[in-house]
Amino acid sequence: MTLDIRTLAFVLSLTSLAQVMAIALQFRVNRSYQGIGWWLLGALAMALGFDALILGTVASAGHLGDWISDLGNPLLVFGRVCLVVGTLHFLGRPVRRLPITLAYLALVALYYQFLFLTPNVTARLVVISGAIAGFALLNAGLLFSRHTQGFTTSARFTGAVFVLHSGILAFVAAYSLGNLRNPGIHSYQQFGQVQTLAFVAPAITGVLWTFGFVLMVNQRLGADQQKAAQATAELANRNRQLQKAESLGRMAGAVAHHFNNQLQAVMNNLELIEQYTRGTDSGPCLARARHATERATEMSRLMRLYLGQTSRQQEPRFLAELCRDSLASLRTRVPATVVLQAELPSPGPVIQANAGQIGQVLDHLTSNAREALGAAGGEIRLSLRTCAPAEIPSANRFPINWQPQDRAYACLEVRDTGCGIPAADLEKLFDPFFSTKFTGRGLGLPVVLGLVQAHGGAVTLSSHPGLGSVFRLHFPIAETGTCQA
Repeated sequence: MTLDIRTLAFVLSLTSLAQVMAIALQFRVNRSYQGIGWWLLGALAMALGFDALILGTVASAGHLGDWISDLGNPLLVFGRVCLVVGTLHFLGRPVRRLPITLAYLALVALYYQFLFLTPNVTARLVVISGAIAGFALLNAGLLFSRHTQGFTTSARFTGAVFVLHSGILAFVAAYSLGNLRNPGIHSYQQFGQVQTLAFVAPAITGVLWTFGFVLMVNQRLGADQQKAAQATAELANRNRQLQKAESLGRMAGAVAHHFNNQLQAVMNNLELIEQYTRGTDSGPCLARARHATERATEMSRLMRLYLGQTSRQQEPRFLAELCRDSLASLRTRVPATVVLQAELPSPGPVIQANAGQIGQVLDHLTSNAREALGAAGGEIRLSLRTCAPAEIPSANRFPINWQPQDRAYACLEVRDTGCGIPAADLEKLFDPFFSTKFTGRGLGLPVVLGLVQAHGGAVTLSSHPGLGSVFRLHFPIAETGTCQA
C-alpha cells in the first residue's frame, strides 16, 4: 500500500509533537540552558508547519485550507532557523540574529514569489528543500566546532544527523531542479518517491536529532555537575588548608613569642657574665654563646615577620622614593656580572608604608634574584606602576585567601633573567624553610610575604624555567593623608 501525502504529513506532525514533548521536558528540567527554549520553539514551529500541510491536502477545506497550507513550508524553515539560534545559545556563542533573519525573509519572499507569481510547485520544492538543507548544514557545522567541549560525543552524533538530513534534502532539491523545465508538474502527488523522500526524511532525522539534543543536554549537565563537584571539593580542600595554616600560624606565633622572650633573657645574662669574665679563658666561649643566641633571636624575629607580627608604624610615603633610597645599598651587594635596573616613576603612587620594612622586602627579593642568576649573571629589573583590582591575577597569588578591594593598587615588580622556578615549587615557595638548595634556609620569601601582608597587600608570581621569574607586590594606594618624601 502506498502512503499518500496526507498520511505522511500526519505522521510527520505526530513525530514533531513527540519532539516538542521531549524538548519541553528538557526545558522544564534544565531551562538554565538558553538554547533549549529555541529548540522547543523550532520543534513547535515544525509541528505547526506539518499540521498546515495536512489542512492544505483536505479537499473540503476550500480556500481557507489553501491559505493555511501556504504557511506550512515557511513554518518548517522557521523551525530550522530556531534550531540554529538555539544551538548558538546552547554553545554560548555570539548570536547574530540579523543575518539569519534576513536570510529567512529572503527565502520566504522567494517561496511566495513562486507561489503567487509563478505557480510552479517544483520551484517551491527546490527553494524549501535547499533552505532546510542549508540551515541543517549550518547547524552541523556549529555542533562539530571546538565549542562543544564537555559533550563532544553527543554533539557529533547530533551534527552527523543534521549532515544526513541536509544531504537527503539537497538530493531532493537537485532532483527537483531538473524538473523545473517540465511545465506540466504542478501537483505534489506527481513527484512519486522523491517527494515521499522529502517528507519521510524529516520524520526519521527529526527523531534522531531530538534524541541527540537530549543527549547533549544531559551530557553537558553531567559535565557541569562534575565541574561543580570538583570546584566544591577544591574549595573544601582550600578551606582546610586555610584552617590548617591559621592553626599553624597561631602556634608558630606563640612559639616565636615565648622563644624570643627566653632568648632575650639569656642574652642579657650572657652580656652581664661576659663583662665580668673578659680576659679569662671563659670569655671567648661566652662570646660564641652570645653570638649563637643572637642568631636564634634573629630567626625568631624573622618568624614573627613572616606571621605579620611586625610594627604597625606606617605613614603615607611615595613608594618610588622608598625604592630609590634602597637602590644604592642594593647595588653594592650585587656582583659585577649582575645589572640592577630601575624604572620608578616620579612621584608615583603613595602607600601607607614602613620605610624599613619596604627596604627589607627589596633586600630579600633582590637577594633571591641574585641567587637565581648564579655565576653567569644577568639582569634584575625593578619597576613600579598603578593597577586596577581586575589586573591582579588570582593564579599564584599569596596569601591564598587575599582578595583585592575596590581601589587602586601600586604594583612593584622585581624581574630577573635567572633559571626560573619549576611549576611544582610555586605553591610552596612562601612556606617557611622551604628551599631547593639545602635544609635550614628558606625564610627570605616568607618574610617578604609577611611584610607585604602587614601592608595590606599581596604577592603574585610568574616564572618559567630557563626564562626567569617575576615577583609582583601589590600595595593598596593610600586614600588620604599627607605624604612624606
